[in-house]
Amino acid sequence: MGRDNSWSLDDAPADYTEQLMQGIVGVEITIVSLTGQLKASQNQPERNRVSVKAGLEGGEGGQARVMAFSLSLFLLWGRVF
Repeated sequence: MGRDNSWSLDDAPADYTEQLMQGIVGVEITIVSLTGQLKASQNQPERNRVSVKAGLEGGEGGQARVMAFSLSLFLLWGRVF
């Protein structure tokens, strides 16, 4: 359901787009470290975790199955490693 009269950058006045172009800057950031956190429905009741696991098992792709397996371990041992 797209819009018939979509806006295009070409619709803007040239002086306006030139002014916008003047404001574009590049940034380079050096990443020193990353910290990850696993969010696997640990704070949810068991029935919700079981439902999420079932949905992941029915999904396509290896990542969904790996996450379903991880949730199986959580359901079995009560924690995520």
